[in-house]
Amino acid sequence: MNSIRHALFGMLAAGICVGTANAQSYERIGTIQIPGQPLVQFDISWMDPTTETYFLSDRSNSGLDIFNAAKGTFVARVTGFAGFAAAKGTALAGPDGVVVIGDEAWVGDGDSTVKVVDLNLYKIIDVVATHGTKRADELAYDPRDHLIAIANDADSPPFISLISTVHTNRHVVKKIPFPTATNGIEQTIWNPNTGYFYTSIPQVGDDKDNGVIAVIDPASGTVLTSFPVNKCEPAGLALGPNDTLFVGCGTDAVLNKAPPEVLVLSAVNGDLVDRFTSFGGSDEVWFNPGDRNFYAAANGNPTGGVLGIVSTTSNSVVGTVRTSSGSHSVAADPLTNHIFVPLTPNPNDPACLAGCIGIYAATSTP
Repeated sequence: MNSIRHALFGMLAAGICVGTANAQSYERIGTIQIPGQPLVQFDISWMDPTTETYFLSDRSNSGLDIFNAAKGTFVARVTGFAGFAAAKGTALAGPDGVVVIGDEAWVGDGDSTVKVVDLNLYKIIDVVATHGTKRADELAYDPRDHLIAIANDADSPPFISLISTVHTNRHVVKKIPFPTATNGIEQTIWNPNTGYFYTSIPQVGDDKDNGVIAVIDPASGTVLTSFPVNKCEPAGLALGPNDTLFVGCGTDAVLNKAPPEVLVLSAVNGDLVDRFTSFGGSDEVWFNPGDRNFYAAANGNPTGGVLGIVSTTSNSVVGTVRTSSGSHSVAADPLTNHIFVPLTPNPNDPACLAGCIGIYAATSTP
């Protein structure tokens, strides 16, 4: 399985188009029901293209939810996570970020640990402490150095831990503090072209307009440089074709009266490549090599939560689709080009009364 997975990832990283559709319009084509408590609190989602498996950090049910993306069905829930308690808030909630490494899912949790889930047994088999006081949140995987980078975004100061994923030696290799990050740390990604991690820092110092993308060398565990990102408060981050970074400007930027937008930057030097102003207030963003589109979970959009779609083929906004005010998570299946967005409970939507996973797809092509 791992050899197949690596081959597919190589195709995707090289920009080979798995699908052929470049959609002009999108709509919700289905939903997946979720057992247990209503889906009120959740965090990041992830898609494993090799197995067509979709993962969601379901805080309402204190578990990692696992779905068959090809069939659109719920498969299993791995429990043992912190969950959500209103009295404690999201800083101590979990599960949080998730990434798949081989037959394991690595998942940040509210007790400042990373929990390793065996995807054959559907159970937690290892726990690695980051030694903070709040949640271990979003993370990324570097297969070259066998490291994950995970942020304790709510600690003071916030920090990133580099953790060895080697089975016999799972431990924190390096702690990287961010004392000037005054509004936490958001998404980290790994770029196979440069070998570096890239991390969204929404705010540096006292100026809410001053955000950066930090570039981290996993080999030395140091911040090499930072790309300024002004009036954006960068949150979601995804790697696209031609060494570009898709940056979701966060909800805090919209609340700070910045224009709603998403940005495309060069991963080489941080230069602005493109700017799209049709929507904003995004959290998780995703690049789908199947249709070569970027997707943004823009739950903080000024006119209401939307799924925003940007084509890298035409360098234009394809459109937006209404989601929900809580829909800050998105992932795509590059084999079907179906897009998965968690939706909070809606009394006016019979298919999503207790919350659900919305499945979105193109309804027309050029």
